[in-house]
Amino acid sequence: MTNDSEGGDPIGAAHPQDRRRFLQAATLIGTLTAASSCGNEESPLANAPVPTASGTPTATPSTTPVLTDITDEDLVTLSLQIAYLQAEYYSQGVLGVPLATALTTGAGTAGAVTGARTVTIADPVLAEMLREIAFGKIDQVTRLRGLLGSAVTARPAIDIGTGATGAFTVFAQGATQIVAPATFDVYASQEMFLLGAFVIEETAVLAYKGHIQSIRSTTLLAAMGGLMAVSAHHAATIRTQLYVRGAASGSTLRASTIRLSDWRDLFAPTDDDQGVTAGSVTSPGSVANIVPSESDGIVSGRQPQLTLNTVYLTRLASTGGGFFPAGVNGRLRTSANT
Repeated sequence: MTNDSEGGDPIGAAHPQDRRRFLQAATLIGTLTAASSCGNEESPLANAPVPTASGTPTATPSTTPVLTDITDEDLVTLSLQIAYLQAEYYSQGVLGVPLATALTTGAGTAGAVTGARTVTIADPVLAEMLREIAFGKIDQVTRLRGLLGSAVTARPAIDIGTGATGAFTVFAQGATQIVAPATFDVYASQEMFLLGAFVIEETAVLAYKGHIQSIRSTTLLAAMGGLMAVSAHHAATIRTQLYVRGAASGSTLRASTIRLSDWRDLFAPTDDDQGVTAGSVTSPGSVANIVPSESDGIVSGRQPQLTLNTVYLTRLASTGGGFFPAGVNGRLRTSANT
């Protein structure tokens, strides 16, 4: 894979063209159980065993603060923070309303969601797909809050705006998708909204896969596996739409996904992110890459600190930035030096 920014430096390796469908494998991990509200019930995390240090990112330098006693509760909590981001993006962008207050309360510092507005979806078929995804994201927030029970954490401050310093603009400028002072307005059109969805969908799937690898409770593993399967289906829907719409004459959608994925790769020590075709930014081609699996047919995952690098938009140890200006709630809140 190559990047067409100044200097043309290659970033990562070429993608395999023969992709097995990860969604089938992900679905085998577990099925989504019935949604439940947080209430005051005891969390199923309460008696979960504590993982060993193997649950921390192996690629993290020793200078980065790490938690060696990461619990299942920590992992589900971070998953909820990512789910808040996704749910607000779709709920406000597609449905025109924020999450209900009852789905945003909990421990930690509560924050507002800034910058969102409703997007006009001209294609009625796409509109139905996005509405389904929006309601699915809300269900995921509900389910994760139910898993945490009385330990549920609040929705933190979230930036999904399109201003000069907004997270989407910073992301797009870093990926050379745009050049300052231009901004990345993901609400300007249905195609732009799909690119914004591509940014956060891939982040979530990588995060859930990384979290699942460290969860010890079999009950939680089944629930989180089901949540990951749903997220993978959502991500594949977005990727398919970008691939199909990118076939139009003069469209730059396919190249944009490669450019955005190239930059997201920089927040991890390995090339684990891919665009919707097997080509390069300068020559995206038509070979489909709807399922971003590796050569063994399995999707990659990012450990918690690397997930935070991705959403904070930094390669340094930090407790906030990017989509979460004040950081996330929970014990896992510091990114790594990568």
